Amino acid sequence: MDFNFIEKTQWHRRVNILIYFNKNWNEEYGGYLDLWDKDVKNCVGAFASIFNRACGFATSEISYHGVTPVRCPPGRARKSFAVYYYTKEAPAGWDGVKHSTVFKARPDEWLKGHLLMPAEDTLNSSKQAFRNLKKTVKTMIG
Repeated sequence: MDFNFIEKTQWHRRVNILIYFNKNWNEEYGGYLDLWDKDVKNCVGAFASIFNRACGFATSEISYHGVTPVRCPPGRARKSFAVYYYTKEAPAGWDGVKHSTVFKARPDEWLKGHLLMPAEDTLNSSKQAFRNLKKTVKTMIG
């Protein structure tokens, strides 16, 4: 899971680095790393998943990125290695909020952004509320 902050070590995620291992990758296969503006309205960079390419970017509360759909033939797969660089120092403007990945739908993903992702958020919140209720009841029963 990629977190912006690791509580145990008090480290802040600052940089994402991806390295691709796709020999003879055809760009029509997709799988581009896309970098988006703060509103996830405009793609500001797109990088093909070609062999031995390394891509890195500063991680912040608005460093939205994603992967275009992968459409490679059967028997092929998009292969990459991701690593995160953490520091003790907080990034400029960090608001103190700890979280795992924040997902935002792309402009062409209306159904995902307006229906599927909110439904998933509601389901996850309900599951967490149920776990908390279970824990409270167990404590009360003793």
